[in-house]
This record gives sequence, structure tokens and C-alpha cells, in this order.
Amino acid sequence: MTMKTSAKIITLVFVALSSVAFSATTPKEGSVTVVGSKHKNLFVFKVDKSLKGAEVLVYSATGDLVTSQKLSTKKMTIDFNGVKFGAYSIQVKKDGTVQEFNYEKKLVLSQVIR
Repeated sequence: MTMKTSAKIITLVFVALSSVAFSATTPKEGSVTVVGSKHKNLFVFKVDKSLKGAEVLVYSATGDLVTSQKLSTKKMTIDFNGVKFGAYSIQVKKDGTVQEFNYEKKLVLSQVIR
């Protein structure tokens, strides 16, 4: 194999791997991405701009609606500080599609004031 052929093969492999890497990180339209938070009672997520105007619903483990709000920006923070301990379901709804996430507010005994 000549040096030119080797260089062409290496270039083609690099281009193929680069396109795979970039396509894997590109969010699909209408996607919701959960963002980590350093605060334990916050649930933070970002959405694709096509989901602006979607309805965000928070349900308790018993199925009761805790709160709902229209998504006016691409990033939303839900503060679970004032709710009871337990499991919650967060739904993002728009145009008949629903994306659901779970959040659990845990009681940590070492943080209870005695």
C-alpha cells in the first residue's frame, strides 16, 4: 500500500467517525433533556424550541395533579421544596406527544433537625 492510499483511508475513517459522533449528539426535534442540578430539590430540563408552548404537568404518586404550566422558554426548573416526600411524575405534552420523567423527593434522616 502506498503512502497516498494510506492517507486517503485514514482520512475517510476520520470523516466517517466524525459524522457518527456529531449525529449522535444532535438532539432530535421535540426532545427534552434533563439537566443536572446541584440543588437536591430542583428538577431542571431543557427542550427543543419546537416544544415551546407545551404543557408541563406534575403528578403525585397517587395520580393527583400537583401543578401545571405552559412552557414559555426552552429551560424550566421545577422546585420540589414545598411538596411532601414521595414520587412524582413530570409530563411534557404538545400536539398529542407526551414525554414523561420521574422525580423522587427522599427523606434523608441525617438532614432532619432534632
